[in-house]
Amino acid sequence: MIRRESHGDEMELDQDTTIEKLDEDGPKVVRRLNKRTRLPVEEPEKARRTPSPARNSVSKIVHVWDLTRPFTLPQLKELLGRTGTLEEGGFWIDKIKSHCFVTYESEDDAQATRAALHGTRWPSSNPKTLKVDYATESELEIHREGAAPPPAQAVKRERREERTSVREERKKDEKTRDRDRDKERSRRRSRSQSPDERSRSRDLSREKKKKSGKEGKDRRTAG
Repeated sequence: MIRRESHGDEMELDQDTTIEKLDEDGPKVVRRLNKRTRLPVEEPEKARRTPSPARNSVSKIVHVWDLTRPFTLPQLKELLGRTGTLEEGGFWIDKIKSHCFVTYESEDDAQATRAALHGTRWPSSNPKTLKVDYATESELEIHREGAAPPPAQAVKRERREERTSVREERKKDEKTRDRDRDKERSRRRSRSQSPDERSRSRDLSREKKKKSGKEGKDRRTAG
């Protein structure tokens, strides 16, 4: 008897499965499999920068998008199952395999999945990084009924947020480098001065501070 499990355009072969080959004389058995056949699952490439925080409230449902083939559904399900237990029938993916919804048995599983996959690259041939956020039952039903297109606007918004985050991190790094350079220059000048020069510099610095404090006090009194 021939038994098949269909996953979209993929076929997963189960135990004691036979494969047919059709020719002029009718179907022929090519081989018999005694074990479930699975392709190896790649490890996700870790994010190069801190992933953006979740936009939606935590729930048991996780929305994953920016998926890019080649990958098989068993591979994707195995990847998603590493960080939690999926509810029965709790998986939906669009026809072109660009995004999917996964329902876990607990919110902890959903949080673990987002922490493990958001901002990573999978599979390695994917030019994009995976986006993972929480979703509601109503959002899932809308996609199941075919009333919603892939989340293009959400992707654009996510990318804008990531670009903003990168710019902010670069600014922080630049400020830190400038501050470190100023400190190093100050230390070098201090080392190059004689004890008397360092003493005079400290005295001048104290006088400037006193003068600045006095001027500020006079302005407050006048106001």
